[in-house]
Amino acid sequence: MAVAEKQVGVRELTGQNDGPEVEAYLASVGLRKGDPWCGAVVFWIGREALGPLNPYPRSGWSPDMVVNGELVSEGATAQPGDTFGIWFPSKGRVAHTGLIGEFGRGSCVTLEGNTSDVAAAGSSQDREGGGFFKKRRLRVSIHSVRDWISR
Repeated sequence: MAVAEKQVGVRELTGQNDGPEVEAYLASVGLRKGDPWCGAVVFWIGREALGPLNPYPRSGWSPDMVVNGELVSEGATAQPGDTFGIWFPSKGRVAHTGLIGEFGRGSCVTLEGNTSDVAAAGSSQDREGGGFFKKRRLRVSIHSVRDWISR
């Protein structure tokens, strides 16, 4: 989580999924400047923190980060370093992801990229923002979580 905390405040250069840090996140999963990067930064953080023991999928596709995860509505719990997914009805799928920092009864703290500094679950601000932020979200806004560390 220390590596994730150090990313807080990273911002895109022009708001077009670009800039040195963002392009490094994208390159870590084989994507290019301009591609969405919320999933890519999760992989990059795992690689920087754990090297070859990185458990996160080498993917920029947000649904991959919660594949075989647990639905929060069914009582799932999470711990720091678990991934989360936010469901977008307009997409019919999880379309944003990041890392859990804290998981409480009513809210949780997340660390996530390609987002804005507001917690507007399901809005375009969640998946088209310009930076990496630490947010407090209502637990009900989280669709699913996945434990990659303990498995």
